[in-house]
Amino acid sequence: AEEEAAREAEKARAETEERERQQRLADAKRAEEEAAREAEKARAETEERERQQLLAAAKRAEEEAAREAEKARAETEERERQQRLADAKRAEEEAAREAEKARAETEERERQQLLAAAKRAEEEAARAAEKAREENEEKERQKHREDAKRAEEEEEREDEKARAET
Repeated sequence: AEEEAAREAEKARAETEERERQQRLADAKRAEEEAAREAEKARAETEERERQQLLAAAKRAEEEAAREAEKARAETEERERQQRLADAKRAEEEAAREAEKARAETEERERQQLLAAAKRAEEEAARAAEKAREENEEKERQKHREDAKRAEEEEEREDEKARAET
């Protein structure tokens, strides 16, 4: 009976140890799964933060590019305006020289007849200048329309590019 009791006690002890071992294995497996979930969650959060940072950096770069393009456009317009002013001044000076030359020649020839011719030439120059001014204004309006159209197309391409990247 004592040996039987000892065998039963040993059997019960072995079963208890096995249950405890199984319990520890199950606990370890649950802990491992929980750690894996936490790691995946942290990885996803990190990826989302990086994605948001990339989006913000792309937006800043796009805004900077737009500012640079606007600055370049304004500088180009100012250069063209200065060029037109310089051209007009040169043309005015040339016209003044031509008028002085014509006056000198007029004084050397039959004065009344040449004065009448000079007057006709001056009127013609005024009409040509007016015509040239109107043509320049039309060219300027056309240029502004083309610039606006190009800017709109560029903005549409940038928007399409930004949507494609997102």
